[in-house]
Amino acid sequence: MIDLTQISTHRLIAWYLIASYGYYIELDGPMSDQSYDAVCKELMRRDVSQDEHGYLIEEDALAAGTGHQIPLSSYPNIVMNSLGQFAQFCKENSL
Repeated sequence: MIDLTQISTHRLIAWYLIASYGYYIELDGPMSDQSYDAVCKELMRRDVSQDEHGYLIEEDALAAGTGHQIPLSSYPNIVMNSLGQFAQFCKENSL
């Protein structure tokens, strides 16, 4: 597994949003539940408020290991368009 402490906050937020979109909107999560939970836990240690998409992330949701609270209309287009590539990345990196 990738060492998440070495991944930038911006990238972890992107991973969280893409995975959440996959799980809760497309009903096809790109990463394992264990990896998703690990991303949530790592984001809880970070200041996400400075990121351009940080407003989409709620601490309670991270603590619960979910992104279910994000409405479809709030997902940035880049998130929705990145699911396929990210799923392949997850597969290649055993996420």
